[in-house]
Amino acid sequence: MLIVSLLLVLKATCHPSFMDQLSSALPVDARLQVDGTVTTAQGPAVTVDFALYLAEKLYGKQILESVLLKRMVSDFFIITHNMLSSCFILLKL
Repeated sequence: MLIVSLLLVLKATCHPSFMDQLSSALPVDARLQVDGTVTTAQGPAVTVDFALYLAEKLYGKQILESVLLKRMVSDFFIITHNMLSSCFILLKL
């Protein structure tokens, strides 16, 4: 009941198939909706957007960008290594 009361004056979003049931809030057709201290998202497809938004709010944009850059570089080397390994396996055949 408290959650319903909290949403009475807030803009919120939810999974599109439940949007008509979001009568306790002001429904907004957005992937991610921030209204004050309440953040809502449309569902599983928005998980990464939601996580990145929360990480930026908790740790700041600079730390988020640093972590993402490290992750991108790491992923690049893993993908490159796997591609090269596949090429060498094909050459051995």
